[in-house]
Amino acid sequence: MLSTFKKALEELESSFSKKSKDVRSASSSLEANLLNFKKEVDLNNISKGSIKQLLPIIEKLSIQNDYKLDLIREFPNYILNKK
Repeated sequence: MLSTFKKALEELESSFSKKSKDVRSASSSLEANLLNFKKEVDLNNISKGSIKQLLPIIEKLSIQNDYKLDLIREFPNYILNKK
């Protein structure tokens, strides 16, 4: 189950270099995997090592997301200042 969740994270990461439709699709897939993960996995029985394998991917996605949100926030100012 954890490998499926990791694969969904990796697919989301690779979708960032594609079209927005691909990002939405990968996000929906990740959300579905997360819901299944929550339902089927006993969090007390997961090893810290397996969770630590997911952290670099999650951290990288978080940084990419923050960067893209900053670009979106600054875009109107860029257009106004360009004129």
